[in-house]
Amino acid sequence: KEEVKEVVVEDKKSDLPTILAVTACPTGIAHTFMAAESLSQKAANKGISIKVETNGSAGIKNALTKEEIDNATCIIV
Repeated sequence: KEEVKEVVVEDKKSDLPTILAVTACPTGIAHTFMAAESLSQKAANKGISIKVETNGSAGIKNALTKEEIDNATCIIV
């Protein structure tokens, strides 16, 4: 299964949000990764940093940390 990479915008403006997201599918089939990829692409298009945690049949990938959660502008579940 493909792991979705974190999108970090190097030249982001300080007023732009940092978004965290969690996608999940109990069977872990493509929907988890399709949703993560779509969120990452849209954030990149908007110049917004995003990290997406995927949670599927193979377990958690790209897990969010307590520090990231504490500092996030918003979290999409």
